[in-house]
Amino acid sequence: MNKNKIIMASIGGVCLIASLALAYLAYDQMDETCTMREDLESTRESIEKSIKAAVKPTAAAVEAVEANRKAYEEWTAEAKRLAERGDKQFAPTTDAAFKTFMVNEAKRMSAFAGGSNGKLVKEDFDFGFKKFIVEGAMPQAAELPTLQRQWDDVTTVVTALAEAGIYELVSLVLKDDGAPAPEAAQADTGRGNRRRGGGQNRGAKAAEAEEKPYDVTAMEVRFTTRPSGLVKALNTLAKSERFCVVENFQFKRTKDDLREALGESKNAADGSAGARVGRRGRRAAAETEESGGEDDSAKKGTLVTDPSTASLLEASMTVKVFDFRTKKEEVKE
Repeated sequence: MNKNKIIMASIGGVCLIASLALAYLAYDQMDETCTMREDLESTRESIEKSIKAAVKPTAAAVEAVEANRKAYEEWTAEAKRLAERGDKQFAPTTDAAFKTFMVNEAKRMSAFAGGSNGKLVKEDFDFGFKKFIVEGAMPQAAELPTLQRQWDDVTTVVTALAEAGIYELVSLVLKDDGAPAPEAAQADTGRGNRRRGGGQNRGAKAAEAEEKPYDVTAMEVRFTTRPSGLVKALNTLAKSERFCVVENFQFKRTKDDLREALGESKNAADGSAGARVGRRGRRAAAETEESGGEDDSAKKGTLVTDPSTASLLEASMTVKVFDFRTKKEEVKE
C-alpha cells in the first residue's frame, strides 16, 4: 500500500468515527427532546385538569380550602369536647365497700315512682347485676374498675328513664360490646402464643380491643310508657353529659284502642270481624238512605284517642354509654 492509500484510509476512518459520533449525538438529542415533549404534555394535561376542576388553583380557592380546614378542625375539637365532657374517674374502693354501695343504690332506684305498685321496677329487680344485687356474690378486686364504670352507667340510664316518667322498667340486661375483659384478653394472648389457630385469632381480637380509645357499657332495656314518656326518655339520654347512643330502638302498642272502642275482637282471625264491619256498613248506608241522605255519624261524633290516656307502649332499645378515658389520662399525667 502506497502512501496516498494510507492517507485516504486514515481520513476515511476518522470520517466514519466522526459520523458515528454525530449520529449518536443526534439520537441522544432526539430522545431527550421526545422525553421533554412527553413531560410537557403531561404537565399541560395536569394543568388543564386543575383549571377545569371544581376548585380552581387560585389564591382565593386556596384560602377557601384553608378556611374549611380550620372550620373542620374547630368543629372536630368541639364535638370531641362535648363527647368527652361526661368522662369520669372513680376513686379506689374495696370489694366490700363497693358491694354495699351497689345494694344501697339499687334500693334508691327501686324507690323511683312508677306504675308497678307505685314503683318504677318490681321487687328484687337486679339492674343487670343479679349475682351482686340478688344472689349476694362479692365482686373481685380486679373487676372493681370495670364494675364501677358499668354500675355508674346503669344508674345514669335508669335515672334518665325515671326522670322521663316511664311507667315501668321491665328489664335491663348488660350486653357484650365486643371488648373482652382485661383478664380474658391476657389469657387469650397467652394461649395464642402457645397454640395455633383459634388462640391466635382471639389474641389478635383482644389486642385490637385494647387499642380502642374508649370504654363502653352496652345494655338492653325494655320498659312500658306513655308516648310522652318515650319522647322524654330519648331526649333525656340525648342531653346527658355522658355520651349515650341508642340502637335497635323498637316500640309497639300493648293493645289497639280504636279496635276496642269499635267493639272489635283483637283475636278474631276467621274473618267474622270483617263480616260485622260489612253488616254495620250496609246497615249505616240503609239508615242514611231512609233518613234522606243525612249521615247520622256526623251527629254522633267521631272517635278520637287521647295520648295522655291511651294504652301503654312497649319499648325496647340498646343503650351504649361511652367513656373516652380522658380522666384516666389526666390521672396518669
